[in-house]
Amino acid sequence: MNVLIVSRSERARAWMRRALDPAWEIDESTNGLEALKRARDEGDYDLVIADETTEPFGAFGLARELKILPHPPAAIVLLERTQDMWLAKWSGTDRWLTQPIDPFELARTARELLAEREARGPTDAGLGRDDVAIVETAEAQTAGVERYPR
Repeated sequence: MNVLIVSRSERARAWMRRALDPAWEIDESTNGLEALKRARDEGDYDLVIADETTEPFGAFGLARELKILPHPPAAIVLLERTQDMWLAKWSGTDRWLTQPIDPFELARTARELLAEREARGPTDAGLGRDDVAIVETAEAQTAGVERYPR
């Protein structure tokens, strides 16, 4: 399994690395923009785990952008507070855990998510370009709106 862990904190990245299966190939990124570029360019990550405090492009924006890739990786966001669960849902992340996080819980969640993904294949969490609901909503919102000529 190829995993990308994302956090501005070296300590947090080291903690995530130690919590995960040592047989997995693990890459690290210090911010969301770098992580998104790597996911787009390399495109072979099975899982991305991002710390909520990742800057300058946060974990929620990263998760949302990952889900519109042609072959999106699974995503786990590590939350600082439970009040941010709605942002995790909005972003389309597959799972989220709230601090303090038990390393065994992170490892279990990652294994379960990857097993589910293998069983059903990757999903775009309803955020992809081919999502009918998004296309219909966009068409309904722009119906009758005059467009500028190109």
